[in-house]
Amino acid sequence: MINSIDETIETFFRDFLPEDQFELSFNPPNKEWVSRLSGDKPVVNIYLYDIRENTQLRSNQWEVYKKEDGSYTKEPPLIRLNLYYLITVWSPDTSDGVIEEHYVMGLIFSNLFRYSKIPPEFFQGEIRRIKPQPEIPISAASEDAFKEQGIGQFWSTMELSWKPALYLTVTAPIALPSHIKGKLVTTKISKFGHEVTGSVLTVKPPVRSSLFQTENTNIYRMGISGKSSKLLRWRKKGYRTLIVDNIDNFEVGDWIAVIDGEKTETGKIIYKNPSSNKLVLRDKLVHTHKKNTEIRKLTKKAELSLDLIDNLHGGKTTVYIDGTDSQKIDKGSYILFKDPEKEEAFMITEISRDRVIYQPEKYTQFGGIVTNNSENTSPLIGARVKLIDGSNNLINETITDIHGRFSFRKIRELPKKLRVSKEGYKDKEVTLPEFPKNRIEDMIIRLEPVE
Repeated sequence: MINSIDETIETFFRDFLPEDQFELSFNPPNKEWVSRLSGDKPVVNIYLYDIRENTQLRSNQWEVYKKEDGSYTKEPPLIRLNLYYLITVWSPDTSDGVIEEHYVMGLIFSNLFRYSKIPPEFFQGEIRRIKPQPEIPISAASEDAFKEQGIGQFWSTMELSWKPALYLTVTAPIALPSHIKGKLVTTKISKFGHEVTGSVLTVKPPVRSSLFQTENTNIYRMGISGKSSKLLRWRKKGYRTLIVDNIDNFEVGDWIAVIDGEKTETGKIIYKNPSSNKLVLRDKLVHTHKKNTEIRKLTKKAELSLDLIDNLHGGKTTVYIDGTDSQKIDKGSYILFKDPEKEEAFMITEISRDRVIYQPEKYTQFGGIVTNNSENTSPLIGARVKLIDGSNNLINETITDIHGRFSFRKIRELPKKLRVSKEGYKDKEVTLPEFPKNRIEDMIIRLEPVE
């Protein structure tokens, strides 16, 4: 990240110190470096001599951002560092070098005082990827420069005579690597052994991918759009090629519905040949379709607030779902299942609402809070919580949110242990008891700090 700040400062300085007139350097201004200076252009050296955290800008508040796909990320607060730079000018002119150095120093000084912060258009490297865009305040000619060690001692260490310098302070953001992805933790109530009332969908065609997992599958409502097209030739099941009368309605990557009564099915286009009106599908046809069968384009309308209750395996036509948007779909609706690696479109042929899907001995949600163990307890943000089974294998893991909470949903295996870790604290392993049917208070896990 420090390299990104140096690159940002270099780009910023180049706005008023053109490359064809000045050289920029980020080296310690010592005797050895000065002896290597050559060329016919003044050298502006921007030396980073100290780094300290700006504690006045410290925050423990994690930020929550909504992504385009409707999920959320929780990002730890940025660390703000004060970076202290010593700016000196070195002229190649042997006769009037001091005058030239003073001129360049004045040029730098006047331009720096035009800004209270570095404009975002000069950001480089990792800083450009921080969202939302941070501010990078700057302060020129700080009174606190070399307050502790003294400027005379500095030049003595460099084995050089005292030289005029400008002191620049840059308050830089440093993004922490850890973050939380997924749906927001919306409750601190842990439920065990409860029955799940959801909806049962019967879909077609059958699931063609190997597995859609409960924790990372998003569900979208699909709509029919565009003009209707028709098959020019009948196609047998097991084929992937369709010949249609109007190929302009479709593009590669589109999902389509082959609307044929009880034999209606969906497909994704992976190839289009306008000269022969040919569409090639990703998957083979499940049914045989006659000439003039209607074909329509499917488009995503909205992401639904629905969760898979059970992992969905290939070949299945029964789907268990739960969520507030179950009323937005019905028999004849088209839906899309999508995870980071695959997607499938289906038509719903039957829907049964308010069905008990899990038996009482199963459980689907589990959570708690991680805190420190001091007299005045406070939540620990970013603690890693792992679920371990009876064979010491990892079932799932998550990270605590800004309130120290963690939550596991749709867990079907009965975990035996929890392992909790946090930098600066001792790891803790908790053996889990047999869960009662309902537990309305959170499990509290207290970590002891490392001495």
